[in-house]
Amino acid sequence: METELSADDIFDYLHFDLGSAMCSKQITKEHSRSERLKDATSGSEVNPFTVKKRDTATALLYKMVPLPWYVSMQCFGDDILASNLVHTILPYHRPLTDRDIFIVQDYVRVTSDNDGSHLDETWFFTYNYDVDHHYFAPRVGFVRGKMKYQGMVGFLGDGGKTRLTWLVDFDFRGTLPTSFMNAVLVNLMIYPVSVAEKTREYLQEKKSKVAAATSSAVVEDLTSAVELELPDLKAKLAEMKAMIESKDDELRRKDDELRRKDDELRRKDVELKCKDEEMTKQEAELKCTILAKDDELEDKDKEIMELRRRLPRKVEEEEL
Repeated sequence: METELSADDIFDYLHFDLGSAMCSKQITKEHSRSERLKDATSGSEVNPFTVKKRDTATALLYKMVPLPWYVSMQCFGDDILASNLVHTILPYHRPLTDRDIFIVQDYVRVTSDNDGSHLDETWFFTYNYDVDHHYFAPRVGFVRGKMKYQGMVGFLGDGGKTRLTWLVDFDFRGTLPTSFMNAVLVNLMIYPVSVAEKTREYLQEKKSKVAAATSSAVVEDLTSAVELELPDLKAKLAEMKAMIESKDDELRRKDDELRRKDDELRRKDVELKCKDEEMTKQEAELKCTILAKDDELEDKDKEIMELRRRLPRKVEEEEL
């Protein structure tokens, strides 16, 4: 199948889901109509080993597959034959043997940085295969299933979309009901579709968490910054308060000094006004004195002129 999701997005989800098996359980829950198939795929599972790096991940998976079906047996003397007939002779029932698997899961993202390619493309592959180990030897009461060459490849397809190719090779080892096998194959085939759906949900949830974490981190950073800077702020505020009070006292002193100087200037202004009035009065008196002197000089000048006019006549009279 092809999807608009990038290979990086899908690999990030698979990388995140590895070890939790949330996707496979959710697929069976959402797409399976058979309650028995749900019971068969809901067996216990455990990852005894998981290691993850940025572009790789490896895990061991042990999973039990309980089979809730029963087979009908027919007895013919010493022979016991399996039969699907409804009516049996001397019916004898026994449960199907449960299955289990023990596999290695390898997830690898290939980029131009780690494969030496000059192409700016990212693709990935997952690979599941069974492995034998004496710590996980086949258990009594279970048939060990076999898995080889199973996995998914995601690479850039046509139109810039990511093409997912899902390879399945699993052997349950033994005869199982056809309905069960068909249901298993159907669920396996829709696995890529479910991966794409879960990747979208994963990205949306991741985006929401990032937004919430970002806002929370901003508030926490602000709170921490305020808490860290609060003592310094208090010290600075106390210093600023003392400085303001000192400046205020200095301004008061300067204001008082300016007020005193203003009063002194007002007194000097009054004195200057008084002196100006006195000088104006003296000037008026001086003008009156000058005018009187001018009149007196004018009278004297007239007397002199009159004496000069009379003097020649007296001289002439004396000569005669």
